[in-house]
Amino acid sequence: MISFKISRFLQVALYAVAGVLLTNYARLQFANVQADVQADVQAQATPVSEFTVVLAETSISPTGEGRITSLQTWATRRDGSVVLKLGPDGLGSRRIQYANGIVVETNDVTRAKSTTRRPTVFARRLPAASCASGRADEGEPSVEVLGSARAAKFVRSDGTRSTSVWYALDYGCALVRRVITFEDGSSSEMRVVSLASDPPNPKLFDIPKDYREGPPSSLRTEEERKACDDGCAQRFKRFDDEYQGLRVK
Repeated sequence: MISFKISRFLQVALYAVAGVLLTNYARLQFANVQADVQADVQAQATPVSEFTVVLAETSISPTGEGRITSLQTWATRRDGSVVLKLGPDGLGSRRIQYANGIVVETNDVTRAKSTTRRPTVFARRLPAASCASGRADEGEPSVEVLGSARAAKFVRSDGTRSTSVWYALDYGCALVRRVITFEDGSSSEMRVVSLASDPPNPKLFDIPKDYREGPPSSLRTEEERKACDDGCAQRFKRFDDEYQGLRVK
């Protein structure tokens, strides 16, 4: 394990706060940030790289007030399987992309899953290519040292926000930091809680046998259903329609 570590006190605080925030929030978080996750926070797998990285995201208002809004775990296995987990252990949601093309989304609170077969969900970044994704707006990276790791830094702007992202060159292009600054002065910063190059915990990729299968909308808790507005309902209808065409039968 490399030297990306925060204090034990802060780590406990992160898990405590994140547990409260994410128990009812994790499924909506998957729906609302799906596009950003795929474009901006891609977990990258290579046949020879295994890692697990835990990141905490803090949102900062224009007045400087900050609150923890997300706790994320990314992990890759040697076979190329990738998992994104939102929330602390035993809570939240997971999206697992297995090497055989099966993709499983879970809600570990409602003990439900949604299984499909689809093309690659998480795009690959390779250390040999300086962790570049090939995006036209990404540009050439600079190399910085974060903790004890060399990281490729990418910066891009679309006029409404500026995004800086760092990927660890020696750890399979694991995401190790992300900073988004919005035009109203607010920002979002994601930092590493821990990063290990050991084989991931098998439980991250394990689907318990008692998890019920269903479309994405069926994974939500009752609280999440009540909090879902018209825009949210439309997104879940789109996800459910997609599920019917891609589900594993």
